[in-house]
Formats: sequence, C-alpha cells, structure tokens
Amino acid sequence: MQILRGFLFSAGVLAASLLGACDSSLNLPEASATNVVDTIELFALRGTPVAKPSGFHLPTRSVVRTDQPGFDIAFDIDDAGIPRIYPAGALGLPPEPGVLAVSSTFDAIHSAPDVNYLDDEGLAIPVGTVFVAQSGLYGGDCGITGSLPRYGKFHVLSVNTAERSIKIEALVNINCGYRDLRPGLPTA
Repeated sequence: MQILRGFLFSAGVLAASLLGACDSSLNLPEASATNVVDTIELFALRGTPVAKPSGFHLPTRSVVRTDQPGFDIAFDIDDAGIPRIYPAGALGLPPEPGVLAVSSTFDAIHSAPDVNYLDDEGLAIPVGTVFVAQSGLYGGDCGITGSLPRYGKFHVLSVNTAERSIKIEALVNINCGYRDLRPGLPTA
C-alpha cells in the first residue's frame, strides 16, 4: 500500500508538471516571432490539382499540399457546395489539431481558447466565418520537456466555387506555448 501511494504521488507530480508545461508562466523561451496578419489561399481537397495547396501548417504559417505530411487543417467544398475546414484528425490523421468556430470578430480575438476544439469533424466556413485553430503537438524547439501546440485565428474573406478556392485572413502565433492572437510581439 505504501509503495502504491508513493507511485500515485509521483504520478500526480509528473502529471501536474506536464499540465503546467502549457502554462506560459513556466520558463518558456521569450517570444521571438512577431504575430502578423496574412492572407492565405487554399484549394479544395477534391476537384483541384494535387499541386494546389489544400492544407495549412500552423507552426510554419505555411500553405501546404495534403498529399505530403505536415498539415494541421485542410480546406474542401463538400457535396452540398458548403466550404469546410477540417482538422487533420477528421481526415484520419493524428487528432491533436482542432478547429473552433467563434462568434467574435477577427480583431476582437486576443487569445486562443484552451477548450472545445473539434478534432474529428469539419466546420462549415461560409464567407465571414471566424474560427480559431490549434496545431498538432510539436516539441523540441521549446526549451522544455514536452510538446505544445501553436494557435491561430482565421477569417473567411471569400470563396470561389468555380476555382474551388478560399481566401482567408490569418494570424498565427508560432511562439512556443503562447496563445496571444494580437499583432505584434506576443506577451502570453
């Protein structure tokens, strides 16, 4: 019984330290990458050439092809003609990335929420939709043990159904462990 209590205490300390790794008050590296607003264009997963980028990789702020590894979210237009954004898990890949619809304006979002991201289904994103995305877990570049996601906010500017493409205003914080989604050097 004493050994079991010691094990449970040690496991609790370990769990607390891992949960705390997501807390920016820990010894995370100082933010070095400035948050900037970009406009990105993505092409539907279906009905467009494979060479056209359908995915987005948050940690590098890059549009990417989805026939290669390294995307967190992907765009498609479903059979009913509705534009949708899919986290990688909804496409059969690891489920850490997620998307979350928000009712605020793009400029009003100052910090990424920490709960309720969809990781297994697509989100309808007609023109005007604002959503937040959480990347997969990435480690090794944080200066701490463990892995942390990156966060971004997105605003759908236009959908071109003829070209099967979408233009999105995006601000992604690539600093390890930071949720701040305002332009400039993040503080949290």
